[in-house]
Amino acid sequence: MKELCKRWWKFSARSPFGQFGSILGLRLAEDGGSVEIINADRASATVYAKVPRWCVNQNTGNLKLDAAVALFDEISTYSGMCNWDKKGRPGVSVSLSAKRLGLQRLEPDDGIIVKTTYKKAGKTLGFLNVDIFHEKEPGKVMVRGQHVKFLPMGIGTSILTSHLRNYPGSPFVKGFMSVLATYPMHDVIRLGESLGHDVLNLEDVRTEPTETGSIVSTGNFELTKLYGNPIGNLHGGCSAMLSSLIAKHAAQKYLEKKDIELEQINVNLLSGIPTKKGAVTLSAKILEDFDDKDVALTEAVIKYRDSTAVDCLMVW
Repeated sequence: MKELCKRWWKFSARSPFGQFGSILGLRLAEDGGSVEIINADRASATVYAKVPRWCVNQNTGNLKLDAAVALFDEISTYSGMCNWDKKGRPGVSVSLSAKRLGLQRLEPDDGIIVKTTYKKAGKTLGFLNVDIFHEKEPGKVMVRGQHVKFLPMGIGTSILTSHLRNYPGSPFVKGFMSVLATYPMHDVIRLGESLGHDVLNLEDVRTEPTETGSIVSTGNFELTKLYGNPIGNLHGGCSAMLSSLIAKHAAQKYLEKKDIELEQINVNLLSGIPTKKGAVTLSAKILEDFDDKDVALTEAVIKYRDSTAVDCLMVW
């Protein structure tokens, strides 16, 4: 099963359609990254990966919850779903959710351990549970999440994924891997280090009060393949991070402080967003007024061509 996981990460590192996994540093150690598949069996999978500094809160040293979602979106897919679906399908994410259970500082070069547990998979949907641990405290859960996948991906893709999983020694698979090896790996794996915390830049951000007493933030984001998954749509984890970025502006205004932590997130991925060209519009609003003003509940929406593609609820 480990070999199947490796095939998918090799594909992700070389896909010409999307590069966000590489920006997250999710590349096998043998390909210049830090990903190590510790275990992969029929019930669970355990993966080690270092955390890029841009995925860490620069003030507290804590793993950003939206970044945790982005990391486990890909890790739970390649180490888990591709193994457990009988046709080897990675599927597409339709729901990602996570809750922070503990605060543990990540120093430079610290890594995390991501354990994915199989819950259920059928013809249409697959359900995964995810726990994230600090490598230095492997018995203490930092983040707990859930991942729901829509599995049908078309006949052609299903034939490929089925062969990768069930017939690894076939001439078809050997030929596919040989062709894949000719593709260069993305050169963006260090992009996060060079850009610091500016990997995702929103444009034209505005935060204003509404007539009803709420707070709304709006902005735009330009699409490129840097932010895509291997099939060319906006990476599910990137959608979570963009939702968090726009919602943070509203939450900061409401809570009247800059340094705030995301405590809970639930992302619904309603439709795919191609990253070839164009832009998405983002908006976020405060949903509920808490008396103590220590907690903010936000809803963020990402629209592509005037249609809602992502809806995200967050607690700060």
